[in-house]
Amino acid sequence: MWNDLIRVVGGRVVVAISSLFVVRVLTIQMSPEQIGVVAIVTTIISFFSMFMINPVSAYYNRRFFSLRDSGFAFRFLNYLGIYIAVIALLAACITYTTSKIMGENWGVELVLLVILVGLGVFLTNASQILAYFVNMLKKRTEWLISVLITIWVGLFFAWIATEYSPSAFFWIGGQFIGMFAGSIFAYYFFYTDVKVICSDNIKYQINFSIIKKMLIFSGPLALAIGLHWIQFQSYRFIIEDMFSLEMLGFFMVGYTLSSGIMGAFESALSQLYHPSFFKMLGEKPVNNSSNGPSHIARVWADYSQHLITLTIFSSIFLIIISKPLFIIFMTEQYFPAWKYFLLGCIVELFRIIGGIYGLGVHASMETRYILVPYILGSIAIIGGLIIMISVYGEAGIFYGLIVSGILFVGVFHLVICRHMDIKIRLQHFPQILQFIIIAISMLLIFNLLIDDKTYMVIFIVLASILYFSYSTIVIKKSKALLS
Repeated sequence: MWNDLIRVVGGRVVVAISSLFVVRVLTIQMSPEQIGVVAIVTTIISFFSMFMINPVSAYYNRRFFSLRDSGFAFRFLNYLGIYIAVIALLAACITYTTSKIMGENWGVELVLLVILVGLGVFLTNASQILAYFVNMLKKRTEWLISVLITIWVGLFFAWIATEYSPSAFFWIGGQFIGMFAGSIFAYYFFYTDVKVICSDNIKYQINFSIIKKMLIFSGPLALAIGLHWIQFQSYRFIIEDMFSLEMLGFFMVGYTLSSGIMGAFESALSQLYHPSFFKMLGEKPVNNSSNGPSHIARVWADYSQHLITLTIFSSIFLIIISKPLFIIFMTEQYFPAWKYFLLGCIVELFRIIGGIYGLGVHASMETRYILVPYILGSIAIIGGLIIMISVYGEAGIFYGLIVSGILFVGVFHLVICRHMDIKIRLQHFPQILQFIIIAISMLLIFNLLIDDKTYMVIFIVLASILYFSYSTIVIKKSKALLS
């Protein structure tokens, strides 16, 4: 277990540090306005990825081990690749049509925008899905290699390209090269594992029954993920419309840095817990009415205790080191974006906890239950953010995002408890309380010395020791769930 933990955590620390360098280079090479354009393009790509591809890949994830054991994992991956390619073409067509109708291309030539969206949908999903499957096979080192290739090759070519022209098109194009390279390596690692039990001689037909099951599972999930995009990404268009691309650029510098690090923490938890979680779900038949639902609820409740606690630790850790970390890594031009880093830590906490609740619904295959939280959260973010900005100006961004996040998590908590007939108790609450008290005390002590970068580094190191110490305590208590 501990060797696996060291590889996962060590790998994620390397990925998080790499992400810091990516944002650092981004702020050196690009103007706030061009960073705003990058944010718009990636948000469009994310919409098609989340709404049209993630639900189908989630169905594959849920059945991954059964498909692998029966020898059909590689064949299904090929089907999934064809589906992603079709969606990428569809996304390019929709982007072209929508931009023509709206007369809006956010400073990018329409043809270039269409190319970026089409390639982005395909390469982003290919790299992420392949890396996820490599992790599901518990190939931690191979996963790290493919991810680091994606990051550093992409960063290198993005830097070279923006030296020629510091525009969003060249930055994103460089990132695509990294995604392509990482996908090749991840595909190789995946194929070398599953080819051993690949059932080439057994005919597998995707009949109506399989399609029906997939639609029942993926349909509500697609709607929920679309609503998730509205709540956690669509507001970027509102910020751009009510302020400017430059304002959106400043927002994204801070938010991207915090969401990138929180995403690394989230992925580390997924690497540690998801393979065992899905494997434990298969220990008893989920269709058995006598023990299936109760078994799923029990497994998810055990996992959620640890996942939520570790996520809270991560958010608090980033909040207390946010200012010194931002001052050390960012150029002076972008120091005012620190407040958006802080906001990102809070909003990402809500998003990840919502994902943990969603994991329980995915496991039960009753994905329709996730619709209510996402519907209310989406209404709150669109209506609430516009009203808050109109009344409070820039501060309204904070009020709108935080209020909608609290509403989203609160409703999701009630839905999951009622659906799974369980009561969620944080058994690690004493550790959370201790962590908060110590973290605040450290912040108050070092606040007087915060202007000296040497003391900033010392503070970050001590805060990191505190974070990893308490995280290790929680992980030790979940040792049985990681076997």
